Amino acid sequence: LQRARGGLQEERALRREFARAAALQGERLSRPVATGRSGSWVGLLQEIPDGEPFSTVLEGGIRLPMERAVTLARNLLEGLALLHRQHYLHLDLSPD
Repeated sequence: LQRARGGLQEERALRREFARAAALQGERLSRPVATGRSGSWVGLLQEIPDGEPFSTVLEGGIRLPMERAVTLARNLLEGLALLHRQHYLHLDLSPD
């Protein structure tokens, strides 16, 4: 769930983001489900993709085996490449 305080302008921006995200094609991408408003808050709800969050993989400071690290990096970069081919720039990369 993405949420922010905002008025009509922020709600319109969130609806545009929802429409752009819904148009993206790719099996590894989370799909937007709904936008909404609650009082002064506006939000965008997205499905949670299968698999464990990357933050869980990074917890504990344990060094990953090379093969696992390469697989994770490849999956991340394939997802970003998919977005870029569709003229979309992801500005909020995080391990969750």
